[in-house]
Formats: sequence, structure tokens, C-alpha cells
Amino acid sequence: NCGGTITRTWTITDSCGNVDTVTQTITVDDTINPTASNPAQTDMPVGDPAPPVDINVVIDEADNCTVNPVVAFVSESSDGGACPEVITRIYSVTDDCGNTINVTHTITTTTLPEFTGITTNTDICAEVDAEFYLVGTPNGIVTYTIDGGAPQNATLDGTGNGTVTVTTLAATTSVTIHVTNIQDGTTGCDLGVDFTETITVNPNPIANAIDDLEECDVDSSGNPDNDGSVIFNLNTNVGFLLNGQTGMTVSYFFTQGDADANINSLTSQGLDVTAYANTTNPQTIFVRVENATTGCYDTTSFELIVNSLNAVIPNALTVCDDDNDTFGWFNLEDATAQIQNGNTNLVVTYYETEYQSQSGTGAHIDTTGLYQNIDTDGDGLGITQVVYIRVDDPTTGCYYLAPSFTLTLNVLNSPNLTDGEFIYALCEENGSADGYVEFDLMWYAINELGLDPTLFDINFYTG
Repeated sequence: NCGGTITRTWTITDSCGNVDTVTQTITVDDTINPTASNPAQTDMPVGDPAPPVDINVVIDEADNCTVNPVVAFVSESSDGGACPEVITRIYSVTDDCGNTINVTHTITTTTLPEFTGITTNTDICAEVDAEFYLVGTPNGIVTYTIDGGAPQNATLDGTGNGTVTVTTLAATTSVTIHVTNIQDGTTGCDLGVDFTETITVNPNPIANAIDDLEECDVDSSGNPDNDGSVIFNLNTNVGFLLNGQTGMTVSYFFTQGDADANINSLTSQGLDVTAYANTTNPQTIFVRVENATTGCYDTTSFELIVNSLNAVIPNALTVCDDDNDTFGWFNLEDATAQIQNGNTNLVVTYYETEYQSQSGTGAHIDTTGLYQNIDTDGDGLGITQVVYIRVDDPTTGCYYLAPSFTLTLNVLNSPNLTDGEFIYALCEENGSADGYVEFDLMWYAINELGLDPTLFDINFYTG
């Protein structure tokens, strides 16, 4: 009952019987508020959301007049936090007379960041960056160590992804990351974690430096052609290249980029690396040594060098035979100067047989003095002799031999003229007495002196 108006009537009677009536009005009004306690604070387990609104959290509501005051939800507010978030809910308690009070229910929730895990770029080769891919709460700050070192931080991007890159060295065998904490970049909440991942670092093979390949500029028959291209076996120095390493594949390339990318190898282009003809002189060849199991590799390079001798095949040497015995004396150094063509480092030796020049055995012809030609066919005559030449370049080790290099020695007969003065006399024409007659000197030399102009140069002089 919330009250109302009470009217009391009073009658007053005296001893004489006189009566008087008075009225008393009493107004009754309930102004006392109901009572209730604030519900106990509710702390939700980590990660759990706030419970639904529930008026039953108010458990001790009471009133002086109303038996069951009414409990109702009024409002909810949040402090915007996350670690924790404080939620305040207001409930009202009202009696039948409209008297009301508010009580407060405090709820805390805690939303921690998440760290999902680590992936890697799998096993790698030395001197290649090790990469750890982290996944967690967007914009989270991840604390980690590398190989037990000092703690470091990495911030994830807006999608919750991040990469930790570690540069490896030639001696590195593995890289281990240990993630110990992630912090929400917005709320500052921390979550301790324990994630470990290891990347194995495989050693690189060693492409040992090897010597350049040098060949002399000769054709397939061994004759000099000075075209700047010869056949090379690129595998010549593989033993030195690998130096005992096993399980390796060796490939050859025209560029460093192709060797690193393992594309366009000579073999893939159908070229025989055991019989490769260089296309430039010199030509650089790049070598890739790859571990067939791990794919790790190293590269080096070498040069293909074609050494040209640049010697000149000499012209024949000719001498006149003073006594017409078919033998004469020759200065072979005249041919040497022509053969060397200005390169006095070339060593030129002469032999009387082709075998001696090719084998380098037997005595060579002494050129410190004049050389007399010999009878080479056993007919007792010299006339023409072929001398066989060997030209050596001490700088490159290249040499040229007969039959490409020969020198022809020619002995020419001298004209056989009688001693004394020759007289060529002609008569003047009849009736002429001027003392002049036309003489055919060449006719006289051919017919009277017996000289053959095909064998001799015939010249005439007046003094």
C-alpha cells in the first residue's frame, strides 16, 4: 500500500449534552526507496566474452511497502580496454510507489593477442637469407631470439603476417628462432608463448679456381690456320675444380647470370663440352658446381685462349751456281727474319728431313754460318732442296711444323760464257758510209752466246 488520505471525525459532548464534531484529515505517502546491493564484480576467464544482461544478478532487492520490488536493466558502458575491458551495467530497483534506486554490476573481460605459428623457407644454402614467417594478431609485436641471442622484436602487419630475415654465412649450419611473447599493438596486452623453429643451412660446394685453357691456333690436322678458333675439352680441369668433392654436377655457361640461374647451359643448347670450339678469342666460360642432393652451388670462370704463332712461310731462297755443280751456299737466317715477321722471340730451326722437324730429334741445321744444299734423292745433284722448318714460341709453347712450314732452296746454273771479248760485227748497207748499223743484242745473246732468256735475266750495258 502506497498510502492515501485518512479522515478522522471527533465528537465533543459537554455535561449539558451539547455536542460538537471536528474532522482530522491524515495524508499517508510512501517516500522510502527500496534497497539493494551492487552485484559482486564478475571477472570472466581470459578470452571469454561478457555474459548476457541478467536482472537476476541483483539478489537482495527489498522495500518497506512493496513485497517484490521490480529489477530492470538500465544501461551498459565500456572503458574500451582489452587487458582487461571493464564493462559497467546499471540495474534499477523500483517499488510500487515509484521509489527507485540504481545498482552497478562490474564485469571484466580480457582479450589476449594470438600467435598462430612459424613457417620457414625450408632448408637453405649457406650465404642465403634464412626467412621465418610469423603469423599472429594483426599489428602484434612479437618478441624472439635467434640462436639464443638477445631478444628482438618484429611487428606484424595489418593482416597478422611478418618475416624475420637472418643473413647466413659460409660457416653457418643452422638458424633457430624462439618466439617467447606477442603483444597486442593496440591494447598492449601480452601473451607469453613458446614456439621454436630451426632452418638447416646446407654448405655450398667450392668451385675451385682453375687455370685458363690455352691451345695453339691449328686446324684439325695440326696445321696452323690462325682463325682464332680451336677445339677445347672444357672438362680438362674438372679434377682441380672439384678437388675431391663428390656428388657434384658441373655445368658450363656463357654468362654469370645464366650460371646463377642455372639456365641456358652449353649442354642444354646441344653443345659438346668435351669438344667445344670457341667463338671469340679469348672467351670466358662460367662454371657452376652444384650439389646434386641439396641444390647448393658455387661458380667460377676461366678463359679459353687461342695462341696464334703468326709466323710467315718463307719465300724460296735462290743462289747462283758459280761452277754449275748444282750445289750452292745459303744464308738461312734470311728466311728466319721473314718467318719471325718481327717477333724475334720465335725460335726457328731447320732440318734436312721432315721426321726430324716433327719429332724434334736429330741435329738441326747450324745457321750460324752458310749452309750448302745437299743431294736429297741420291742422283748426285743438288739443284733444288726442301728444308723442313720447326717454329717454336717459348712464351705459349705453341709450335708449327713441316709439312706446313718448309723452305725451298734453289741453285741456278750460271751462264757458261767463254773468256775474252765478244765481237758482234755487221756490215753497213750498200752505199752507206755513216758508220751506223742496227744491232739485235738479244738475238746475239741467244744465238751466238747460247743464253736462254727463260733461265737468265739478260741485260746489256755500255760501260
